[in-house]
Amino acid sequence: MSKQLPKTRFHLQKLTQRINRLEKATPYSKPYRGTGVRAMAAEVEGRRRINRRIDELKIERRLVEIGLIEILERGEEISFALTKKGCIQALKDRILLQENYSFDNEKCIIVFDFPEDIRQARNTFRRFLKDVGFIQVQLSVWMSEKYIEKEMKQLIQELEITDWVKVLVGKEV
Repeated sequence: MSKQLPKTRFHLQKLTQRINRLEKATPYSKPYRGTGVRAMAAEVEGRRRINRRIDELKIERRLVEIGLIEILERGEEISFALTKKGCIQALKDRILLQENYSFDNEKCIIVFDFPEDIRQARNTFRRFLKDVGFIQVQLSVWMSEKYIEKEMKQLIQELEITDWVKVLVGKEV
């Protein structure tokens, strides 16, 4: 872990330097003949491209800083990969943004029974279910009409709470 941290700091510094250089850069515009309107339009478009790239780099830097992605170095090539925290956040976002509802009036049912010593995990999970649109049927039974069974199973596996949480699909009779 100690070897990875300096590399990450080094690459974060490189990202910051690229952002600073781009912020100071003036866009290159080809010389145009005429009234100068085309030259001005090209300069404005160049500035827009630079600003988009600055925004992308700032997002990358922020995601690395909060631990959602990590920097991987393979020889001369540098790439980004999701961390476990990033994977969990991506699954949560996918569940939250899901708009497809299940067919035949089937419902996704979550049943859980956490031990008392991990009460905080239970409360956090319950809050998450409420935030993504689940309806509480009983204290530890929640239901949703969205088609999110696969995503919920993946999230439960990533959170390592499979011993206490079950995902069911069923119809109300």
